Order: sequence, then C-alpha cells, then structure tokens
Amino acid sequence: MFDSSSFPQNNEVRMPQIVSLPVTVITLKTESGCNVCVPLFCPQSVWINESDYIMSGRLAEDIQKHLLDKGNYSDLTYSYMPSEVALATFEAEVVPPKNNKMFNKYKHKLHLAYWQITDDCLIGMIPELGINISAETFEKLIEKAISGAQLEFIRKGRLNRVHNMVEVGWFANAKVLTENQDFRLHSPAELEKLNQSGTESTLKDMATHFACSETETVMLDDILKTVAEQLEGRYPRSVLLIGGNGSGKTAVISDYVRKRNRKKLTKVWETTASMMLQGLTGSTGWQKALVLACRELRDSQELLYVNHLIELFEVGQYCGNTVSIGEAMREHISRGEIILIAEATDDEVALLDKRVPGFINLFSHIRLVDMPEKKMAGLVKKAVKSMAERLKIKLETKAIEELLRLQKRFNPYSGFPGKTIRFVEAMMLKLTNPENECPVDHITMSDMYRSFSEESGVPEVLINPEVQLDQEAMQQFFKSRIFGQEQSIEIVTDMILSFKAAMVKPNRPIASFLFVGPTGVGKTEMAKTLAEYTFSNKSSLLRFDMSEYSDPLAAVRLTGDLGNSGSSLVTKIRQNPFAVVLFDEIEKAHYSFFDLLLQILDEGRLTGGDGQLANFCSCIIVMTSNIGAEENHRESIGFAKAGRTGEEVTNHFRHAVEKYFRPELFNRLDKIVPFHALGMDEQRPIIQREIELMCRSEGVVNRELDISIDDSAYEYLARTAYDPRYGARHMQRSLRQELVNPLAQELNRYPAKEMIKLTIHADESAGVVIDSVGGHQKKRDDNSLLALEEQVAMQRRLVCRIEQGTCYFNVLSEYDRYEQELRRSERDFWEDEARAQRYLNIKKRLTQFEIQKSEIIGYETALMKRLTGMASDVAGVPSKYAEWKRAFFDIKRRLHDAVYHNEHCTLALFSHDRILDRWTRFYTELFRALNIEFKQHLIILKAEKYEVLELPLPKENTQKNLTRVGMRFDLKSLNSKMLIAGEHGFVRYFPEPNQRNDLLIDVSDTLGDEYEPPQGVHRRTYFTNCQPSRTVREGKIRFAKSEDEYAFEQVQKYAEMVLQDFELRLNSALEGEANE
Repeated sequence: MFDSSSFPQNNEVRMPQIVSLPVTVITLKTESGCNVCVPLFCPQSVWINESDYIMSGRLAEDIQKHLLDKGNYSDLTYSYMPSEVALATFEAEVVPPKNNKMFNKYKHKLHLAYWQITDDCLIGMIPELGINISAETFEKLIEKAISGAQLEFIRKGRLNRVHNMVEVGWFANAKVLTENQDFRLHSPAELEKLNQSGTESTLKDMATHFACSETETVMLDDILKTVAEQLEGRYPRSVLLIGGNGSGKTAVISDYVRKRNRKKLTKVWETTASMMLQGLTGSTGWQKALVLACRELRDSQELLYVNHLIELFEVGQYCGNTVSIGEAMREHISRGEIILIAEATDDEVALLDKRVPGFINLFSHIRLVDMPEKKMAGLVKKAVKSMAERLKIKLETKAIEELLRLQKRFNPYSGFPGKTIRFVEAMMLKLTNPENECPVDHITMSDMYRSFSEESGVPEVLINPEVQLDQEAMQQFFKSRIFGQEQSIEIVTDMILSFKAAMVKPNRPIASFLFVGPTGVGKTEMAKTLAEYTFSNKSSLLRFDMSEYSDPLAAVRLTGDLGNSGSSLVTKIRQNPFAVVLFDEIEKAHYSFFDLLLQILDEGRLTGGDGQLANFCSCIIVMTSNIGAEENHRESIGFAKAGRTGEEVTNHFRHAVEKYFRPELFNRLDKIVPFHALGMDEQRPIIQREIELMCRSEGVVNRELDISIDDSAYEYLARTAYDPRYGARHMQRSLRQELVNPLAQELNRYPAKEMIKLTIHADESAGVVIDSVGGHQKKRDDNSLLALEEQVAMQRRLVCRIEQGTCYFNVLSEYDRYEQELRRSERDFWEDEARAQRYLNIKKRLTQFEIQKSEIIGYETALMKRLTGMASDVAGVPSKYAEWKRAFFDIKRRLHDAVYHNEHCTLALFSHDRILDRWTRFYTELFRALNIEFKQHLIILKAEKYEVLELPLPKENTQKNLTRVGMRFDLKSLNSKMLIAGEHGFVRYFPEPNQRNDLLIDVSDTLGDEYEPPQGVHRRTYFTNCQPSRTVREGKIRFAKSEDEYAFEQVQKYAEMVLQDFELRLNSALEGEANE
C-alpha cells in the first residue's frame, strides 16, 4: 500500500510526478512447461506463455491508463500492491457427493500467495481459483483457504466432470515476481487536459511495444555501446543505423531494447509507415493525431523505432496536401521532443538526402560496416552454435564455411551475416521438425547443399562436389531438345562442367554466350534448355526482345529510370537472381544498351533508377543474333545445302561478330556459339518431337483416341516442311497446316466421349490422310463374366492407387499418431472425448477400407478362376459387386472428409427476377435428390446494396415489394463443395425461342452471412462477356464441353450425372492427382 499524500494536491504541478509502486505477478507452470501468469492486482485476468517480467510492465500500463490517467487514485489505494508477497502450498480434501462415482475422496494440492497488511491481518489469494481470503494468523489463513477451495469446487460444479478438475490441477509449481514500476500522478489541471485530448492513447493506435527476439547479438558490443550512449546520455539524440539488408541493424536494436528493459528505462515503441497511416487516419486527420502521438512520446519520454525510415516519406500525401508523415515529424525531432530509432541502407540514405535535404542530419549516424570474412565467419559460427545448443542439434563447422562461400557467390543481395544466420535457423527448424518422416539431430554438409539447392533452384549436382555429374546424361538432355547442333551443345555443356568444378570467375556472370546463326535453327530453344537444366525450371529464363529497345530510351527503360521499375531488367533480376537472361536479336538494340551490357559482363552488376542494385553473378547471359547469316548462306536461311565445313562456318561467324561489335564488348564475351543451318537429316527427329508434343495437348489427352502414324506420314511431312528461307519455323507452320488442322476437323465430327481409332498416312497425290473410325470399341454385355472381370479389376486397381495416395497416407499417419499417444498414456487419451471419438472414427474407416480391399480382391480371384476353368460357381458375385460399389463409394467420401472436412458450402443463383423462381425450384429438387440439406436465403437490392433475407419471409413482408437479384442456398452434406463443384459457371437460358436470359451459378467456400455477392451482378453488363458453361434451350440442358443433353424437367437423371462427375473428381483427389 502507499500513502495518498504522495498524490498531487494542487494545480501548481506542471509535470507529472513519478512514483514507484510494487506490482506482483504469480506464474503457474504446467507439467508440459506452459506458463500461466496471474496478476495479483486482478486475479480474473491471465496471460499464457508470457514472461512474468513483461506481464508486470503490461499490468503497470493498464493501471496507468485505466486508473491514474482517469484520476481514479482512490481505486488504487484499495488495491493489492504489497511490497513483499510469500508463497505457500496447501492440500484441500475433495469429498465428492454420494451419487458421484466419477471421483474418489482425495486431497488436491493448491498454491497460496499471501502478504501482511497489519500486525493482525493477512491477505491471501489462491491463483488457480482466483479467490481472495483474509485472516488474523497464517494458520487461520490456511484453514480458510481449504474451506474456500472446497466451496468453490461445489459452487462451480467441478466434481461433475473430469475436465473441470483438470483446469485447476495441472499446475506443477508456482513462483512470485514483485517489480517496482514507475507511475505518473497528475494534478487536476493535467487530468483536465488529458480528458480534453481524449482518453484513448493515440500512440497505441499507430505502434506496438517492441518485441525483442530470443537470440542476442554477438561481436557487436561496440555498436551496442554507441547506441546506448546516444539514447541514454544527458542530451539524448535520435539514432539512425545504416547498413545493408541482413547486416544486423534490427538485431542490434532488439538487443539494445532488451538491455534497456533490464535497466527499467522508458519503453520503446515499434511502428512502420503503413501502421502509422492506418492508426492515425481518422475523423480528425492524421496530422492532428500525429501531434497527439508525439505529445505522448514527449510526456512519457519513451522512444519510437521505425523499421524503414524512407517509407515515412512515401505515405500521408493526398490531394491538397503534399506533406508526408516523415516531413510532419521533422519539427518534433529537431526540437528533441521525440527520440527516434531508425534504420536504412546506404542507398536509402542517399535517396532520402536527395528527397529531403538535411533530414538525416537530425540523427546520429551509426554504420554497420562489412566485416572481414574471418570475423564474419566467426560471428556466424558463434550465432549458429547458440541456436544449435537451444535446438539440441549438431552442425558441422565446415558446412557453415561452405554456406558462406555459396551465398557470397550466388546470393549477394541480402546483407551478411544476417542472411546466413536466418538460412541456418530455417534449415535447423525444418530438418529437426518432428513431423518430418526422418527428423535428424545432426546436420551434415549434404543437408546444407540440399537445403541451399531447394532455396536457390540450382541443382545440387552442380554445387555439391560429392555428387558426380553424369556427363552422358547431360549431353543426352540437350540433344533430345536441340537437333543438329553438336558443336553448340558441346560448348554449352563445357561451361556447365566448369561451373560444376567451381572454375568460373567470381564477381561476373556465370557465363556469357553469343548464339549466332540463321533463323529457325534452335538458338532460343537452346537458351530455354539451358535454363531448364541449370536452374531446374524453364521459367528461370528472362527474355528481352531487343527489337523493343531500339529507341534512344532503351537504356533508361531497362534500368527503370522512367518509373517502370516493375518490368525493368534490374527488378526482374532482383526477383529472380538465378536465371538465364536472354537478349534476343541483340543487333536490333539501340547503341546505348551496349554500354549497360558492358557493365553487366564486366562487373556483374547494374544499378536501377530507384537506387536498387541488381547482381548478375548468379546469371547466365545469352545473346542471340543473325549477324553474318545472310553472307554465310545467301541461298538458304536455316537449312544447309552443302559445301562449307563446320570450322569454316565458325570462323565466318566469329569474324562477322568481331566486325560488328566494339572491341571492348567483343573481348568480354566468354564464348561465341555458332549455330549451323539444319539439313534434311534433322527434319525427321524434329517432326517426331513436334508430333509428340501435339499428342500431349489437352484436346488429345482428354479424349479416348487410338492414334497410329505411318512412316509415310513422317517422310512426307519432313519433305514438304523443308524451306531454305525460314528454317525450322516453317516446319511448324507446315505441320499445323498439313496435320493439326485436319486432325482437329476430324475430331469435331465425333462426340467427346466416343472412342476413336485414327490412322494417319500420306501419299504424293493426296498428302496427309486421316482415317477415323468411331465407336470401334464394342459394347460388351454388362452381364458377361469377361466384362464383369474387367470392371472388378479396374476397381481393384483404383483401391491400390487410393492406398498409395496422399489422402489415405494422411489418415493413416493421424491414426498412427493416435496409437502412439494411446500407448503413452491411455488414461489421458480417453479423457479427451473429441480426440477419442475421432480416433475411433478413423479406425473404423481404415478397417472398412481394408475389408473392401479384401472383398474386391476376392471377387477378382473368383472371376479369374471361373474364366480359366478352375471354378464354376460365381452366381452371387454380380449382386455382391453391385453392393460393394455402393459401400465403397460411401467409404471414399468419408476418407476424403476425414482429411478435408468440407461439409458446408454455398451455392448462389443470380439472374433476372422472372426466371429466378424456376431455377430455385430446379436446385431445390436437385438437392433433395442428392440428399443435401439446405437453407434458402433471398438476396435483394436495397439502396444499391445487397441484403440477405432468410426464407420463408414474415407475413408482413412479401417478395412483391422487393427487388430480387439472387437466391442463396446454405448447403450441408458430406463433400458438399466437391459434390456440386461442376455447377459453377454461367448459364445461357432460353425460356422461349427468342427470349434469352443469363444466369450465374456461384459455388463458394465462403459460408453463411460471410458470403458476398459479386459486385454489379444485378446489372445486365455483368453478363456481357460471359462464356456460358451450359445452355438451356427447348427444355434441354446442353454442356459446352460435351454433347450431352439432359431434359430440364428430369432432375433425377441430372442428379445421376452430377454423382458420376463427382465420383471422378473424388477418385482423382484420393489418388493424389487433385486436391480439394
């Protein structure tokens, strides 16, 4: 308790008076290590897994805000704020009622926090129960604690269920922390001023208390000391930490704040530009709110940390106001009213000084300079060692050194050592995760190489010296995609071998190639293949068509100086540093581009218009050109006729390139790669590959086709595709004209689901001929044993694929986890009713699946024996198989639901008011046929806003007075979203031959009142460009992707179609080919 005489008594006090008062927090610890903090001041409140020291500070803030800042000093005088609090334990005997057989009579251990008020008065609190007691002596206090606990057990009915007793019985121990906290006591004049400015804190709206990280900085003591001197001196000054990304700026600030908290100095707030704008924007405008926030900081003498200082100057402006938040804070910083801690990179500092001259001079600059490699390696090892000890894992020292080398070489953007430390921490957490198939406690060099490969995209075989590169397989990879260019392939693969041996020059691109040769010989395809092999992805190719950069502004467009930074070369390289950069048809570029290219090839870097640096050291630079191609073969562009040797062609292109480019640029090219004109020998394999690609197209793969191509067709296409003027590109055009277009016309003659046998051949007079036979697969008698055996075998294969799928694996993994928990503690397991019920359900599903699997194997065996004459009686199999299919369909649905739990979804109809009733009746009947529970809600338009009314409407409200725009069905069924997923889309509806109405059927995961209709759906323009998924005309529903038709009135047949499509999607999901 404290003396109220310390309160300010008059209006003479101009600054708040600071008093120190004890604040006590009790921490209860569970058997599993979870902490529950209970404040003595307010035992009804608790915090989970928070430090008692932090909670003491937060409690002091709440007392300041809700009591002292409102002048409620008397409430504080009656509160529990003792300077010394002791802790004891006692046992309360639990005697259950006579009719309660769940518990036996036993003693329950509880804790008691108590303190002395006067010589004959003790106050106590039981933190587990949150009840307070008082007594004259300690013995009487214990007696009252036992009685109070027993009464609380009875009053709250804790003896009725085991869970109610677990709430108060799972704490292993407790401890008490009493910390003196500083409070501000205000005079009446100050309280009046606070009330006028508003009771809510503006500062809390725009910032949060700085959250310190767990790890402490290492080898940065000098920086920490300088920061403390600037912020804690007699005349504190704002601080700006300057350094690259990952250099340790935030870590230094976090460590400083931690040490500042230990000294019990004023707190540090943390914010960003977006948080400030969001928190300060209100009815009064952010300018006035910012003044109030700065005043709070001044009065409390607390500090404000801003993550990226430059962002403060990018928010706040609007029409009529050109002042940003940063500029508005300038005056407060210059007068020393507020103290800021900020961080920025060197590029940001330069840009900030250019944009707002003199602003950065308001800060004390503290630079984090790049460390020598040995010191950096030592720092990383020390930090990693600390993390490894915390995670109880071993890490090879050589792995850290090699990681530093790889990141210096391939990932130079992120500052060091932060990038390396974060990478190692993420790798440790991933590899030691108990949910992994094989969690490890020792990380090797191989683990490091594998993790770096996954992050960067560089194949492990190219960076791990222990993994041997298969040169023959690499050659085959390129030759299977590039035809007739053995010399070019050899040059490119030699570069890859040099890269593998770490023999490429540092601080430069991995390699720079100039692919030169006629058009249509594979130059661009070689670049794509190189990207796919080197970086495991064709999307790693960044292509720039230099014909688009032939104007004088080419250079500034590439660097983003014109404001197009999102599409600039610099931005794309920063987003994808591991890439093949293709400058296509480089001879068409403006000469100013070659100055940029010179810098890229020489230094491996380029600075954009926004000051951002792009590093090309992890890139392969490829340029393509037709320079010298015309002179080399004037008669044939693309296909060789004969004559010149490979060496002569190479020398010709080399001289042509040397003549065209400036000497300093030509000298920086690693290799000039000549591409020879293609001959007739290369035509056949190219034709075969293009036809293979055609056969993999969606229109072929998704249909039942049996395609047979005769050699005569290949020979004819190879011969007619020859054109010396345009090379291989003419071959693609010829193939499309001779084969692809006629094949498409032939396929359109048949329904999509009909089996078609295609025979393709050619002769000189008719060209390519396509013979087709539809429906050649005979309809077998469904009752025949052979047909039945094929169906059973197909279902048995489906069962095996499902068993290997991801869904079944997840269910099996969950079952195994429950089994382990059950073996570990059977009693605790069954006390969790929800967990026990789910375990039993999963066990039932798995048992049913195994039974179904055994039965289908038995049916197949019986039928095979009958067909081979080994058995005679299979009369009951057809009926049993039909029943099996129905049961297996239900098991599949429940297996899928066990993983994805998609019982609820929404289907909404939007259309003209006149046809809404007809479609509502249709879907009402459909949902009943599918056994889907549903609730209907009417969607209306009122004052240009959508409102939802539950049906049926009240009697006083009729639909005639409403502007109806849609109907919403809230659905509940097993796998409901997947079941009706095919209904989603636009419908073109013709109730009369010349009357058209459009309908939107929207199937969504968003449930109930959270569902929002598409904006503007009530307007006719919403349906202007819609592509209908089905059309309803003359009472028949016809789908766009098939020729199937269904009578609009025959809902039952339509429901059967829905179930068939649903089963196909369900099978795909269970097999792992799709995921719901």
